[in-house]
Amino acid sequence: IEYLKSKGHRHIGFIGGQEFLGPTHIPFVDARERAYIKRVEEDGELIGGKNDLYIRNFDGLTGYDMMNKALMKDKVPTAFICASDSIAMGALRALGEMKQKVKNLEISVIGYNDIATSKFFNPPLTTLKIDTKYMGEMAGNLMEFMLKTENNIPVKVLCSTKLVERSSVFRVTNEE
Repeated sequence: IEYLKSKGHRHIGFIGGQEFLGPTHIPFVDARERAYIKRVEEDGELIGGKNDLYIRNFDGLTGYDMMNKALMKDKVPTAFICASDSIAMGALRALGEMKQKVKNLEISVIGYNDIATSKFFNPPLTTLKIDTKYMGEMAGNLMEFMLKTENNIPVKVLCSTKLVERSSVFRVTNEE
């Protein structure tokens, strides 16, 4: 969000996916979604939050459908954070189709994961790189520790992200 704000964005939307836990399929709210809502609610300069929150599945079709739904509103965010690069891919496709009808449409999209194909999206996707190799190593180490010690104490591990700037985020010159 700070990066988008540095580019002049104040109206920011979020497109994410819903996951379910356990055999009873308890809904799990993604940390990225929670962080987005909290930040928009706390930052007096930002517009968005639950009014610009679009949640379905973690796939490209969600990005496509939810971006099209957002584009039907009177006030559309100037930027969208997508909870995965796959969601962002669908959102970019919807924007590309809309740009054929509305020539001056510039809406920024940022994703998560930095999948190998994100640099080949149109436009190339600005994304947050998550070190999945390190995450896997940490999970293996924790599992080994738990098996050796029979210790079931919950452990929280934080993994950093790195912004990979490409062409899908635009500077806002005059946001209404």
